[in-house]
Amino acid sequence: MLADPSTDSETKQFINEKLTAAKNLKESLENRHKTLASLVRYTIDIQQNFIRHGKLFLVPLLQKNIAASLNISSSTVSRIVTSKYIRTPHGIFPIKVLCPRNHFGKTSQQLTLIVKNIIKENPSFSDNEIKDILAKNYHIQIARRTINKYRHL
Repeated sequence: MLADPSTDSETKQFINEKLTAAKNLKESLENRHKTLASLVRYTIDIQQNFIRHGKLFLVPLLQKNIAASLNISSSTVSRIVTSKYIRTPHGIFPIKVLCPRNHFGKTSQQLTLIVKNIIKENPSFSDNEIKDILAKNYHIQIARRTINKYRHL
């Protein structure tokens, strides 16, 4: 209709507006897909041990670090990881699971496991003694009251 000389100018203008809007929508969808794909690729590259061995092998990965590495905003990363899921050999998870917080260089699950194992191996140790073991052997400076919390989990 745009090439047809008998089409009136008002109709051509309407068609051009709709065509431009459709092109913009297509471009936006393509950019969204590229951003999602690059975020997932980056996250999976960092979390290879998780993919191979399971949840205890996640490494701390902050969303702000992902944003900086991919040169996108933190809010974009946040929106993506809170609303999308990923299928892994260990099940289907929100992508957010692959972005655990950093607790002394460990994920919270890893830290919990370390503390529980020390408590299991040394049930008579005081919270301060366990705190000293964590500082000496794992370079983890943790509060005594936090150890007490893990003792009662």
